[in-house]
Amino acid sequence: MTGYAAPSVPYPYHAFLYTGGVMRDLGTLGGSESWAFDINEADKVVGSASLSGDSENHAFLYDASATPRMRDLGTLGGSHSMAFGINDSEQVVGSAATSDDSIHAFLYSGGKMRDLNSLIPANSGWELVSAEAINDKGHIVGYGANKDSVGRAFLLTPDKTAPKVTSTVPTGTTPVAPTINVRAFFSEDMQSASVKGAFKLFKKGSTTPLAADVYYDPATDKATLEPENNLRRGVTYKAVVSTQAKDLAGNQLDQDPTLDGPQQMKWFFTVRR
Repeated sequence: MTGYAAPSVPYPYHAFLYTGGVMRDLGTLGGSESWAFDINEADKVVGSASLSGDSENHAFLYDASATPRMRDLGTLGGSHSMAFGINDSEQVVGSAATSDDSIHAFLYSGGKMRDLNSLIPANSGWELVSAEAINDKGHIVGYGANKDSVGRAFLLTPDKTAPKVTSTVPTGTTPVAPTINVRAFFSEDMQSASVKGAFKLFKKGSTTPLAADVYYDPATDKATLEPENNLRRGVTYKAVVSTQAKDLAGNQLDQDPTLDGPQQMKWFFTVRR
């Protein structure tokens, strides 16, 4: 059992964990108060606690076996955050202030706090304000404003579908000009940084990538690779989008789901003489 109680009357409140007939004070993040809101099967607790000076409070994850036991989960760029739910995979949800003082729902997973608004389609019309709970299947409930700016509850279902490259330029069927820029189109919205690290161009038979700039356009799900120098005439090149590329839900690229493990996308083309 978890919650919060006042060690002295009437304030401040401290988060507690009640187990084995003992109520344990979980402490704070350096300030005077803390509040616990949820607990998982491993007795890991989430909530919010004040920092030194009590001008900020941050979401926390308490784990009695860790050092430190109370981990500061940070914010989305602002000064405040609160964690309301945790599942048995230690995925944490809540709400946090952004750099412009907006309040957005978050998902904390794999050591990183992410704005849930960045994990839904950009044209959904929703602004997710707070995530209140998450189950062991990753379903998240909370509240926000819909496309009509009306407050509503929401249910998010995790995306488990791997992205893939749906088409390329060049296709490899016809020789191309040495000034060609290489393009890959994806099946869904991707994490820009992951695409930039995954898209490479090689001379056929070489393992050294050519110097190039990579750009990703989220409006068209298109990545463009611009070689620093013109390609050599009569030479065959190999373009690769590795499984480092991930969609907004964190799923790795998998060009052929019928094979074991994620598969990269690769194609060849030749520069005309």
